[in-house]
Amino acid sequence: MGDNEDVLPLRVVLTLVLLLMAAGSAQSLDPALAKIPLERWLQEGDAGKFRWSVRVLPTELTAHQRLRTKVEIQVDGAELVSRRGHGQLLLLMQLEDSDHRVYQTHQPFPLDEVKDEASRSFFNYTPMAFVTPGEYQLVCGILDTQTGEHAVLQRAVHVNAPKNDALPNSWNGLPAVEMMQEAKPPDDLLLPYLKGRLHLSAETRRPVQVELVVNMAGGGGDPHRPLVPSPFPSNGGPLGRRDFPIEPTVSEAQRLGNLLAAMKVLSAMEPSGGNLHVTLLDVAKRKAVFTQELAPKNKTLDWPGLRVALDAADPNKIDVGALAGREKNGQFFIEQVRGKMAAAGSKVGSANDAAARAVIVLSSPMTLEGDKHTAPEAVAGGKLFYIRYHTPLPPAALALPELNRGRNGRTPPFTQADLEPFDSLLPLLKPLQPRVYDVSTPEQFRKVLASLLEEIGRL
Repeated sequence: MGDNEDVLPLRVVLTLVLLLMAAGSAQSLDPALAKIPLERWLQEGDAGKFRWSVRVLPTELTAHQRLRTKVEIQVDGAELVSRRGHGQLLLLMQLEDSDHRVYQTHQPFPLDEVKDEASRSFFNYTPMAFVTPGEYQLVCGILDTQTGEHAVLQRAVHVNAPKNDALPNSWNGLPAVEMMQEAKPPDDLLLPYLKGRLHLSAETRRPVQVELVVNMAGGGGDPHRPLVPSPFPSNGGPLGRRDFPIEPTVSEAQRLGNLLAAMKVLSAMEPSGGNLHVTLLDVAKRKAVFTQELAPKNKTLDWPGLRVALDAADPNKIDVGALAGREKNGQFFIEQVRGKMAAAGSKVGSANDAAARAVIVLSSPMTLEGDKHTAPEAVAGGKLFYIRYHTPLPPAALALPELNRGRNGRTPPFTQADLEPFDSLLPLLKPLQPRVYDVSTPEQFRKVLASLLEEIGRL
């Protein structure tokens, strides 16, 4: 078992665990691991026999435009049963960057109420962290807090930048590691605990006022209509109004999560000599639910205010008045966009510098049924960008027999475009001559960001 005096007493470990669970995972050193001698354990080798395994999963680019690494620590349920009544098994992960900064997190597994049937299962702990490209040392460990028995392993981890990275400077100034935390909605979508901020500067020839307009309403603009409905909407595709017995395969949380992550990323843009203004619209309720000016000295989104706005705009809260007047949704949307294009021409910088106008509309495809509107007039000198963020369907959904029944080998399977709502927003925006970007993946969004920064730089 080794010397026990360097291991925290059980009551101290439990106290620290409770404090940590209340405060969230630490961003650097984890207080619950303060007196666990990992370096000595690594030198001594395993001091106990545990049925466990560690797997480093591939690093992936997320919708937040941050690289995320995952480590899967798996414990055989029979291990928990054999140690029943021992207090806790403590699973831990530590990352050390090339500058020898250490970042830690952990997960306790209580052993006092383990059931016999647990022996037939495996228990997983998958800590995740946002990282920047570079070299890291990973240490994973397991500790029986009752006996002090422990085991550790160490691995080198290399994190590559995205291939042919369109934004290689975006990592500048980011922490090498930020541990992800468990959070309740909507913080699980916003990730407000992250301290790092992407570096997305746009070098412009003159001041540029950027207006970011985000439509958070769902695909049909109806709280009771799923993102992928059944029957699917008639959009000129092969499905028409045929009824298929399929449940929605994309959650509203997933769609909204992608939009909010993209909103957070776009809010990090810094046009030289100008400002960025954010407006969150709920087109289905014809309301601007959140606005904020991001000036050079105020670069962070107002998360408490945004959280309140998201709660008020909950699609599950029925607005009878909004449903009754939904034929006005399109007119509300286009008036908001056109107004932002005109407002973006206000002067910033020196008194004699008229700002260039850039309006970015961020939305998922949205169908406006029975909508009546007048065509907007073009706004002289303004530039409109429309980022249409599609939420990908799982490949298994596109291959469902109910969809492809009767199709022969000469006809391709149904695609994402066949199944998602028809987008009524693009026809509304066309008179304003938008530059349209279609995005489905973080990799595509990254390329769009690079193009967008370049376009804004030329205004």
